[in-house]
Amino acid sequence: MKAAMDARPLTFDDLKGKVDLKWFGHAGFKIHFMDEENIHRNIYVDVWIDNKDCPEEEKKECPNDVDLALVTHGQLDHSMHAPFLIMAGKMEKR
Repeated sequence: MKAAMDARPLTFDDLKGKVDLKWFGHAGFKIHFMDEENIHRNIYVDVWIDNKDCPEEEKKECPNDVDLALVTHGQLDHSMHAPFLIMAGKMEKR
C-alpha cells in the first residue's frame, strides 16, 4: 500500500480564494491556502474518508497534499484516517 502511495504524484485542489475550506463529511475538513512564500499548504481536521457524506471523488485515493493532520479526540470517526494522510503526504517541510 505504501509503494502505491509513493508512486502517485503530488496533487493539489485549485484554490478559489485566499483560504478555502472543503468538507469531508461528518466532522472532517480541509483548510488550504498559500503561505507567505507562495507554497500551497493544507491542514486536515478529523478526516474520516469512509463516512457516508464524504465526497465520492475523495474516497478513490487518499489525499497526498497534507501538511498537518489534526485530530480533536481519539474516537475512530475522528482519528482513523490521520495515519494514512501522514503516510501518503508528499509535502516538504510539513
